[in-house]
Amino acid sequence: MKHLLYLFLFASVALTSCDKDDDCNAGTLSSVIVGRWDVTALGVILGEVEFESNGNLIDNSEALVDSKVGDDLSYTVSGNTSITLRAEDATSFQEDTYTVTEFDCDEVKVDTGLGIIATLKRK
Repeated sequence: MKHLLYLFLFASVALTSCDKDDDCNAGTLSSVIVGRWDVTALGVILGEVEFESNGNLIDNSEALVDSKVGDDLSYTVSGNTSITLRAEDATSFQEDTYTVTEFDCDEVKVDTGLGIIATLKRK
């Protein structure tokens, strides 16, 4: 019985010490970016965005894209170095390209072009 208790304790410690990030392989930016993210810059929470696998972008809080430009939001990824966001409506569009300074499975840092680094943290 004593050995069973030790085995149970060992198994509990081993299972709780595993972290989901231990198995993380960042791979490519185009695969990592898919998902929901909290966006912050200069210590201020700007809102939440979602990058869908089909190239659509959801930014209801206007964290990265001003919705007054257009309601149809999309994104494209160029290599591991940049993300281009596009907002359009029936008559006009706007594109903004952000340089990716670093990324891993749960965090992406982008230069907004104004010398301000925005941080996306996976939800």
